[in-house]
Amino acid sequence: MKKFFVALFTAAIAATAFAAELKDTIKLEIAEEIQAGSPIVIKLSNIPKNYRFHGYLFHAAHPCVPAGLAKGADVYVRKNKNPQWVHYIFGSTMADRLTYIKAQDMWKRNFDLSFKTTNWPVGDYQTGVNLSFLDENRKQIMVKKQLVFSIVEKEDSAK
Repeated sequence: MKKFFVALFTAAIAATAFAAELKDTIKLEIAEEIQAGSPIVIKLSNIPKNYRFHGYLFHAAHPCVPAGLAKGADVYVRKNKNPQWVHYIFGSTMADRLTYIKAQDMWKRNFDLSFKTTNWPVGDYQTGVNLSFLDENRKQIMVKKQLVFSIVEKEDSAK
């Protein structure tokens, strides 16, 4: 039994090392300011050749977004009696579900992930994105990154 737990612990450390390597290697870019109603575009690049991008989950906790986000917005709200534990999932119809990449696209090295901001309130957002990768043995490795941006008033094009 002791050997089993040692092997399990070693595997967990190895998975953590792979996730740290990926987190340091991949790049995520997002505009600091996004006009209200314009899509959010997250540019994912620099994926190592021995990994395939598998899926993503773009999310935020209630205290990290402006008040009124859920009203009319295209987000899934995971409700909770305690407001600080309310969670928003962007671009998905179900909580805690990855949006999966099409099989033919998994080998690409760069991706643009886009999310609608229709009815999102103006303000500052601190969000997270969970990125799922598969190694050459099809083992899943999850990388978590934080993103900070602001939704700003739409500029008047008549000026």
